[in-house]
Amino acid sequence: MKSRFRIIAALKDASPIIEAVAILLVAISLVYAHRETNLISDQVHEARRQTELVHEANKRMYTFDLLSDLSENGQLANANYAMVRLINAGALVGADENGMPIITNKDKIKPRVLENLRVDDRELVDLLNYYELIGSAYANNVLDKDLVLQVRGGPISRAYDLCQGYIDARRASLGGENLYENMQLVAREFRRLMNDR
Repeated sequence: MKSRFRIIAALKDASPIIEAVAILLVAISLVYAHRETNLISDQVHEARRQTELVHEANKRMYTFDLLSDLSENGQLANANYAMVRLINAGALVGADENGMPIITNKDKIKPRVLENLRVDDRELVDLLNYYELIGSAYANNVLDKDLVLQVRGGPISRAYDLCQGYIDARRASLGGENLYENMQLVAREFRRLMNDR
């Protein structure tokens, strides 16, 4: 029995030391936990950075894929070639009373240089729809915006300007003020980019 009292008395005498050791152990575990938390935080930050890099790379690849459709799709390539010819001739595309595309120039007369030009309604709509698709993806930040403006900004802007009369007529006939609005957005952004240079 005496030995029990001695142990209890020894523990009572040692309790400040035990408390100090316990506090020291808690402090060490807090330092360790803080270090681990920082390490985990750094790993999460790096994982986010890597995810963003992959996302940007995927966005750029998707942009390349979408923009290359113009040269790979026969119908779009034909429509693009017709558009280039119209742009080079200084033509404008409007619409007749039936909503079919007609070729004129700024003076609304048909000079000889425009007589050999033709515009197919289906091809024209396909090209404008393709540019609207690019514009929609651009507006929703699905594409690499810089790449879109560098590669297709000029052609989209010129096509929009050339087809403004036709687009306005389609908007009126379909009752859709927002028809080709995203194509118009890309055209506007491209012009702003050119004016800032």
